[in-house]
Amino acid sequence: MLNQGDVANLISDIMNNYQYLLAALGFAIVVSFIFMFLLRCLAGCIVWVSLFGIILFFIGIGLLFLYTAGKIGNDHAKTVVTTLGVGNSIAVSENN
Repeated sequence: MLNQGDVANLISDIMNNYQYLLAALGFAIVVSFIFMFLLRCLAGCIVWVSLFGIILFFIGIGLLFLYTAGKIGNDHAKTVVTTLGVGNSIAVSENN
């Protein structure tokens, strides 16, 4: 629990540093308004990028599961990766 000395120290700290506390509050308000404005302007882009990212993630995980389960071979994986257009960024191993 807080005793009277702790409460007095807390109040004196607030009274001595109220300028910094108000400055921090003002800065937080300005940054939050800027964030809300950017979120309002870029919400559509954020949603579409998230949707495409999730779809590509699940396609990649599905291909990985099929490849590791042996359902598709190395040549099939290369064909799918090349068809998706990400052949330069994903290397398919030659160990099959």
